[in-house]
Amino acid sequence: MDSLDRAHRYTYCGQMLPASGKKPAPPSSSLQPELVLLGLLIQQECHGYELYRRFSETLAGLWHMSESQIYATLKHLEEKNLLMASSSWEGLAVSRRILSPTSTGRVHFKSWLASPSPCRSRALRLEFLSRLYFASVLTPNTVTTIIEDQRNSVLKSLQRIQDKLQKPGNKIRMPGDWPSKGWPMTLPPPTQLWSTLEWIDASIIPAVKGDTQ
Repeated sequence: MDSLDRAHRYTYCGQMLPASGKKPAPPSSSLQPELVLLGLLIQQECHGYELYRRFSETLAGLWHMSESQIYATLKHLEEKNLLMASSSWEGLAVSRRILSPTSTGRVHFKSWLASPSPCRSRALRLEFLSRLYFASVLTPNTVTTIIEDQRNSVLKSLQRIQDKLQKPGNKIRMPGDWPSKGWPMTLPPPTQLWSTLEWIDASIIPAVKGDTQ
C-alpha cells in the first residue's frame, strides 16, 4: 500500500484524494464496492467481523462503508452465489461465519480486476485505486498492464469525444484548445479526462515505479 498511499496525496480533477483527510464519498449505484469485499476474501478467508476489521485497515480510506453495510453486502454476495459460508457454520450471521469466494465469485473478481474502470472521476478515484491495490497484492506482475490499459481507455474516451465534436480522424486537441462555453452536457468534460492522464502520469506511474526499483 505504500505506493498507493503516496498516490492518494495528489489532487485529482481538483479534489483531494482520501489520504488528504477529506471524508471519502459513499459508493454510488454505478460503483461496485462488493468486489472490494470479494478481493479481501480472495486474499484470505475469514468471518464477517474480521473482514470488516481488515477493510478498515486497508481500503476504508477510499470506500465509505459501515459495518452494517458490509454485512448486508456480504449477504447479497451470498445470495448471488459469489461467496459461500463454511458448512459447519450454517445458520449463523455473516459476522460469525467463515466466508470464502465461490468459483463464480473468483471469475467475477478476476474480470473486474483486469477491466479498465469507467472514465468517470469517482470510478477512477475508487475502483481504479482499489484494483491497483489488489493487483499489487495478488498479481504484482499485472500492475503495469492495468495502468497502461486504464490510460489507453482514457485516451479512447477523449478520441470518442473528439469524433463527436469534429470530423473523425482529427487529432485530439490539447486541453487549452477545447471550447470554454457551450459544452454538451451528455459528454464528459475533456479537461477532467486530461486531468486523469496527468494524475496517472505524474502520480500513479512514479509511485508504482518507486516500489519496483
